[in-house]
Amino acid sequence: MTYVIGVDVGGTFTDVVIRGTSGAISVVKCLSTHYDPIAGIVSGVTRALGDRDPAQVTRVVHATTLATNAVLERKGVRVAYVTTQGFRAAVPLGRYARVEEDRYDLRFSPPPPPVAAADCFEVVERISARGEVLTPLDPDSVRRVAAEIARRGIESVAVCLLHAYADPGHERQVAAILRESIPNVVTSSEVWPEIREYERATTTIMSAYIGPLMASYLSQLRARLAEIGIHAPIHVMESSGGVISAELAARRAVATI
Repeated sequence: MTYVIGVDVGGTFTDVVIRGTSGAISVVKCLSTHYDPIAGIVSGVTRALGDRDPAQVTRVVHATTLATNAVLERKGVRVAYVTTQGFRAAVPLGRYARVEEDRYDLRFSPPPPPVAAADCFEVVERISARGEVLTPLDPDSVRRVAAEIARRGIESVAVCLLHAYADPGHERQVAAILRESIPNVVTSSEVWPEIREYERATTTIMSAYIGPLMASYLSQLRARLAEIGIHAPIHVMESSGGVISAELAARRAVATI
């Protein structure tokens, strides 16, 4: 007999469902532990397992609002933004439609950009919308940017080069150089390889913003479950309703918002 466990952490309750190969289902509801969400998960899973052998758990599926909460509460990490030369202002300028009462507010204050203008950087390169290399990537310009980002103590970088959806080659090279000195680097071609530079950039930035938090959380969850004998792979629910591996959820955390 093997088992699959589903865990959903809500604002008030943590729900745990365990299903065996026989089709039998057990459900446990316990209070969520805001000071340490994993404590509530472990408590619920332990109760749901009862006298079952935890080594027979083959999969854990987890739904969490950790990423969403971090964005809403602005509790992510500091992010640097790297883009094609001449386009560093795209994110600070942003895109905002003044609607309803904002349209007539003479003292309107736009929301702050996801990355401060001072933390936006440019590298020398250019790819066309057809994927043609117009300006070869200058590795030295990337190294200078990497050195400055590291000097500022920024540990997460979002890379979104112009038209990288058509050819991700330059982005991959930039990421490889940045990873020599910066622990977390997210590229737009991996997260959301679509047209529309601003939307692609902000999506990549959000993934870099919450990725380290998600990676740390899932690493701790894996360790805490191992302490009670569960060594099964962990999958995380996407906002689309599907699931992805914990490793992919850490790299592409924006998919869980």
